[in-house]
Amino acid sequence: MKLPKLSLHNLVLVLLVVFIVSDVSVPNEVSKFVNTLHGSALLLLVCLYVLYTSPVLGVVTLVAVFELLRRTGGLRTAQDFIPSEEKKSEELEVINDFPVTLEEEVVANMVPMTNEKLSAPSYQPLLQDLHHSSQV
Repeated sequence: MKLPKLSLHNLVLVLLVVFIVSDVSVPNEVSKFVNTLHGSALLLLVCLYVLYTSPVLGVVTLVAVFELLRRTGGLRTAQDFIPSEEKKSEELEVINDFPVTLEEEVVANMVPMTNEKLSAPSYQPLLQDLHHSSQV
Protein backbone atom coordinates (compact mmCIF):
# COMPACT_ATOMS: atom_id res chain seq x y z
CA MET A 1 0.00 0.00 0.00
CA LYS A 2 1.35 3.33 -1.03
CA LEU A 3 0.90 6.27 1.34
CA PRO A 4 -0.04 9.63 -0.17
CA LYS A 5 2.64 12.24 -0.41
CA LEU A 6 2.58 14.61 2.54
CA SER A 7 2.31 18.05 1.01
CA LEU A 8 1.91 21.37 2.77
CA HIS A 9 -1.78 21.36 1.89
CA ASN A 10 -2.33 17.96 3.50
CA LEU A 11 -0.21 18.85 6.54
CA VAL A 12 -2.25 22.02 7.20
CA LEU A 13 -5.47 20.07 6.72
CA VAL A 14 -4.38 17.43 9.25
CA LEU A 15 -3.26 20.06 11.78
CA LEU A 16 -6.56 21.95 11.50
CA VAL A 17 -8.59 18.76 11.93
CA VAL A 18 -6.53 17.84 15.00
CA PHE A 19 -7.15 21.33 16.43
CA ILE A 20 -10.89 21.05 15.79
CA VAL A 21 -11.27 17.55 17.22
CA SER A 22 -9.01 17.89 20.25
CA ASP A 23 -9.73 20.19 23.16
CA VAL A 24 -6.47 22.12 23.03
CA SER A 25 -6.43 25.24 25.19
CA VAL A 26 -5.45 28.46 23.46
CA PRO A 27 -2.53 30.41 24.98
CA ASN A 28 -3.37 33.71 26.64
CA GLU A 29 -1.29 35.77 24.19
CA VAL A 30 -3.16 34.27 21.24
CA SER A 31 -6.49 34.92 22.95
CA LYS A 32 -5.61 38.57 23.49
CA PHE A 33 -4.66 38.99 19.83
CA VAL A 34 -7.66 37.10 18.43
CA ASN A 35 -10.14 39.10 20.51
CA THR A 36 -9.01 42.41 18.99
CA LEU A 37 -10.43 43.95 15.84
CA HIS A 38 -7.15 43.50 13.97
CA GLY A 39 -6.85 39.85 14.97
CA SER A 40 -10.41 39.02 13.93
CA ALA A 41 -9.97 40.86 10.63
CA LEU A 42 -6.74 38.97 9.95
CA LEU A 43 -8.44 35.64 10.65
CA LEU A 44 -11.26 36.58 8.30
CA LEU A 45 -8.84 37.54 5.54
CA VAL A 46 -6.87 34.31 5.95
CA CYS A 47 -10.11 32.31 5.80
CA LEU A 48 -11.23 34.08 2.63
CA TYR A 49 -7.84 33.60 0.97
CA VAL A 50 -7.69 29.90 1.83
CA LEU A 51 -11.31 29.43 0.77
CA TYR A 52 -10.51 31.08 -2.57
CA THR A 53 -7.40 28.98 -3.20
CA SER A 54 -8.63 25.60 -1.91
CA PRO A 55 -12.35 25.12 -1.13
CA VAL A 56 -11.90 21.98 1.00
CA LEU A 57 -9.12 23.48 3.09
CA GLY A 58 -11.10 26.74 3.25
CA VAL A 59 -14.13 25.09 4.80
CA VAL A 60 -11.96 23.31 7.36
CA THR A 61 -10.22 26.64 8.06
CA LEU A 62 -13.59 28.33 8.64
CA VAL A 63 -14.54 25.65 11.15
CA ALA A 64 -11.15 25.96 12.86
CA VAL A 65 -11.45 29.75 13.09
CA PHE A 66 -14.94 29.41 14.51
CA GLU A 67 -13.62 26.96 17.09
CA LEU A 68 -10.69 29.27 17.87
CA LEU A 69 -13.05 32.20 18.45
CA ARG A 70 -15.28 30.04 20.64
CA ARG A 71 -12.36 28.85 22.77
CA THR A 72 -10.89 32.32 23.23
CA GLY A 73 -14.23 33.84 24.21
CA GLY A 74 -14.46 35.97 21.07
CA LEU A 75 -17.97 34.73 20.26
CA ARG A 76 -20.63 36.15 22.52
CA THR A 77 -24.07 34.69 23.03
CA ALA A 78 -27.18 36.28 24.47
CA GLN A 79 -26.54 34.55 27.80
CA ASP A 80 -23.34 36.57 28.22
CA PHE A 81 -25.34 39.80 28.25
CA ILE A 82 -28.28 38.74 30.41
CA PRO A 83 -27.54 39.53 34.07
CA SER A 84 -28.09 36.89 36.72
CA GLU A 85 -30.65 37.25 39.50
CA GLU A 86 -27.92 37.92 42.06
CA LYS A 87 -26.52 40.78 39.99
CA LYS A 88 -29.99 42.27 39.47
CA SER A 89 -30.69 42.01 43.21
CA GLU A 90 -27.44 43.81 44.04
CA GLU A 91 -28.24 46.64 41.63
CA LEU A 92 -31.79 46.99 42.99
CA GLU A 93 -30.53 47.12 46.57
CA VAL A 94 -28.24 50.01 45.66
CA ILE A 95 -31.06 51.84 43.88
CA ASN A 96 -33.63 51.25 46.65
CA ASP A 97 -31.31 52.32 49.47
CA PHE A 98 -32.73 55.73 50.41
CA PRO A 99 -33.64 57.35 53.76
CA VAL A 100 -37.07 57.17 55.41
CA THR A 101 -39.41 59.82 54.00
CA LEU A 102 -41.66 62.16 55.96
CA GLU A 103 -44.74 60.30 54.78
CA GLU A 104 -43.37 57.00 56.12
CA GLU A 105 -42.61 58.63 59.47
CA VAL A 106 -46.13 60.09 59.74
CA VAL A 107 -47.76 56.76 58.87
CA ALA A 108 -45.57 54.94 61.40
CA ASN A 109 -46.52 57.42 64.17
CA MET A 110 -50.28 57.38 63.46
CA VAL A 111 -52.67 55.99 66.04
CA PRO A 112 -53.74 52.54 64.93
CA MET A 113 -57.28 52.19 63.62
CA THR A 114 -59.65 50.19 65.78
CA ASN A 115 -61.98 47.56 64.47
CA GLU A 116 -65.03 48.33 66.62
CA LYS A 117 -68.46 47.46 65.34
CA LEU A 118 -70.39 50.53 64.42
CA SER A 119 -73.88 50.98 65.85
CA ALA A 120 -76.88 51.27 63.59
CA PRO A 121 -77.48 54.85 62.42
CA SER A 122 -80.22 56.83 64.16
CA TYR A 123 -81.54 58.42 60.97
CA GLN A 124 -83.85 57.05 58.30
CA PRO A 125 -83.00 57.48 54.63
CA LEU A 126 -85.59 59.23 52.50
CA LEU A 127 -86.23 58.50 48.88
CA GLN A 128 -86.57 61.40 46.56
CA ASP A 129 -89.49 61.73 44.21
CA LEU A 130 -89.15 58.90 41.68
CA HIS A 131 -91.16 60.63 38.93
CA HIS A 132 -93.19 57.52 38.20
CA SER A 133 -90.17 55.29 37.63
CA SER A 134 -89.92 51.77 38.91
CA GLN A 135 -87.38 50.57 41.43
CA VAL A 136 -84.64 48.35 40.15
